Amino acid sequence: IDRIETFQDKKEYRDTTPFPEAISVIEQLAAHHKLHIVTSRSLKLEIATRETLDCYFPGFFKSVIFAGLSGNEARSKAEICKELGATLFVDDSLYNALEVAQGSINVLLFGNRPWNQTTTLPPTIRRVQGWSDIRKLCLPS
Repeated sequence: IDRIETFQDKKEYRDTTPFPEAISVIEQLAAHHKLHIVTSRSLKLEIATRETLDCYFPGFFKSVIFAGLSGNEARSKAEICKELGATLFVDDSLYNALEVAQGSINVLLFGNRPWNQTTTLPPTIRRVQGWSDIRKLCLPS
C-alpha cells in the first residue's frame, strides 16, 4: 500500500493522461447515466485527483468518493456502492468486483490483468477488455 501511494504521489503518475477513448466513452456515458467515482486512493491525493478529473472529465461525475486503501479513512467500495444505489460498477480489481457483486450490483471487470485473474466469475460479473466494450454494453445503439 505504501508503494502504491508513493507512486500515486509522483509527478509522473499525476501527469499521465487518460486514453482518448476513455474520455470519449465517459463523456457519452455521462449524457445517459449518473456517474460516480469510488476510488481507493488516499485522501492525501484528493487535490491532484480532482484536478485531473476537472481537466479531462469536466462535470461528468456527480461525486468522487475516496475509499482509501488503509487506515481510519478506508471504506469498502461495496458499502459505498450500496449507499449510492449503484446498479453497475466498473473496476479492474477482482477483489472489489466480487465484493460489490455480492450486493446484487452488476459488475464490469475491466481488463485482463495479473491481479484480476480467476477461472470463474459469478453471473453478475462480466469481464470487459476495454472502453469500446463498455460503450457497446452501456450506451444505446
